[in-house]
Amino acid sequence: MKIDMILLFIIAAFVAFTLFSRNMVYSLVSLVGAFFFSGALLVWMGLEFLGYVLIIVYVGAIAILLLFVVMTLDVNRESYASPSWVLDYVPHVFSLAFTAGVLKIVYESVEPLVAPANLGPIFDAWVATALSSNNLASLYFTLYLPGFPFLFISGLLLLLAMMGAVFLTQSQREVNGDGLVLRKPSRSSRVGRKF
Repeated sequence: MKIDMILLFIIAAFVAFTLFSRNMVYSLVSLVGAFFFSGALLVWMGLEFLGYVLIIVYVGAIAILLLFVVMTLDVNRESYASPSWVLDYVPHVFSLAFTAGVLKIVYESVEPLVAPANLGPIFDAWVATALSSNNLASLYFTLYLPGFPFLFISGLLLLLAMMGAVFLTQSQREVNGDGLVLRKPSRSSRVGRKF
């Protein structure tokens, strides 16, 4: 068996553990493992820069930030417990069906636009540019030059996600009779909180 197939099976195992783990911390640790082995697979395929960027950005920043947010939230396991194991997997089935439906609709709406077009010259120009430059320039021409608005929007979305995590973990202060400041974690379900 080849090394790339072994890495794919390891990635699939980590992703399956991420999806079906009941503990959020274990789920995020397995997500870090999936990102790490995905980066190792990219390095093995010869895409060193993309592999290192995947490990640095996703493992070093985003996954650790998510792990920090999960560890700072006040998660009560009993409040999320369902009365039956069937109810635990019903949302997964509905989300998979919804995702499959959305992908089918997107594929059917995009296919007529792309199929009759002659993309040969565009593809040939892209291959010539990619092969005539190094990995960094190819990455720049592929990701950053035409996709700068999307990169900027994704950065703003990450900023909003971080601000939402900070807002959820803020705590209210109460002073008891002894003058000590007590902290109570805020609840995300509380509406109309005064600052």
